[in-house]
Amino acid sequence: MGRRRGNTNAPPFSSRKTAWRPCATIRSAIRTEHWRYIRYDEGRAGEELYNLQDDPEEWRNLIGKSPKKAKELKAWLPSSYADAVPTKKAYHFDDKAYIWTPKSNPAKEKNSK
Repeated sequence: MGRRRGNTNAPPFSSRKTAWRPCATIRSAIRTEHWRYIRYDEGRAGEELYNLQDDPEEWRNLIGKSPKKAKELKAWLPSSYADAVPTKKAYHFDDKAYIWTPKSNPAKEKNSK
């Protein structure tokens, strides 16, 4: 019996030299018939612009070569986003009262004084 393909005991990405870290990306985009503009974290984490007629597979980022087109498409996106909703880690569940209450944040309380 030979070794089955696709099965391994090695951890995922074990051949990488750097550690893998999960992350979240806040991305927004707009697409027209000929163009696609993508912005990450309201532009702070980067922007991309593709001419879909010339580059349908989006290999050549034109953000530096077509600033007028990027500005035109960017105008269609919201200028800012709502604050992120806190996760469950920010709350404590009271088993007796059966309610969620915010955990105290000493750093926040210190800054509010």
